[in-house]
Amino acid sequence: MAWCAVVLASCASAGGSSGKPGSSHNDALISQSEIDDSHQPTLFDVVQALRPTWLRQAPMKVRSGDDEGVIVYLDDQRAGNIDVLRQFPSTSALSLRFFTPSEAQSRFGLGNLHGVIQIASSKGRR
Repeated sequence: MAWCAVVLASCASAGGSSGKPGSSHNDALISQSEIDDSHQPTLFDVVQALRPTWLRQAPMKVRSGDDEGVIVYLDDQRAGNIDVLRQFPSTSALSLRFFTPSEAQSRFGLGNLHGVIQIASSKGRR
């Protein structure tokens, strides 16, 4: 008797691909129109609905007690961990952007081992 094995593989990215040819979907960005269309009350809810992988931490062999996980920046100021997103209504952001750990360390400095979610606010665009 011959056995056939079928292996299905998938890869995870910072978000999730829409898989539509010609789609302008960007896994690292949630635009204002996506935020508005999501009808979610807080920015945490928006991320959880549209890009849930942003909220997951990469596993690490060594963790320090002060490891906060994914860090949130309001414009260019560090705001705290992902719980900060629960404090912002969805109407408070122009967009949200995810930076991978390497991008975050390069842009925002050390201490961003799990990546960064940056809130672009209208206040920061003046």
